[in-house]
Amino acid sequence: MYIMDNAQKAKFYDQLLREYDEKARQVSLINSKFDLSKEDQKQIESLKKEMDLLQRKAMSLGSL
Repeated sequence: MYIMDNAQKAKFYDQLLREYDEKARQVSLINSKFDLSKEDQKQIESLKKEMDLLQRKAMSLGSL
């Protein structure tokens, strides 16, 4: 089993945060459209699921 030290956890957390921010930016760009298509809505839903997963991973770093 691999155990991360605090520096590795911090680096991984930063990476997760950057990915989360990028997905949040994509959601914002799609939401700024005047008329959202079903495809836009599906993409937003998918991005939000990915954001939730990233958030859970970040929270789990405290318990590793």
